[in-house]
Amino acid sequence: MGEQLFLVHCAGCHGPKGEGSRGPTLATAVLPRAPDDAALRKVITLGISGTEMPRFDMKPEDIQQIASWVRHLGQIPT
Repeated sequence: MGEQLFLVHCAGCHGPKGEGSRGPTLATAVLPRAPDDAALRKVITLGISGTEMPRFDMKPEDIQQIASWVRHLGQIPT
């Protein structure tokens, strides 16, 4: 489920495998703006002011699914 939500809402900027494009790469073990799951959920929910990262008005369980998928991307060997 997280992968499908990511492909629909995030891949346009971050690439289908989180490799980066308009947005930064997410396929890394440590995300500078989201060092933990709570921070990652906050970034997805509120966006990042002054950047192209928008806020997403989704159910908390959908936000969690995306966050879990993003964390998974950081564990895939490159």
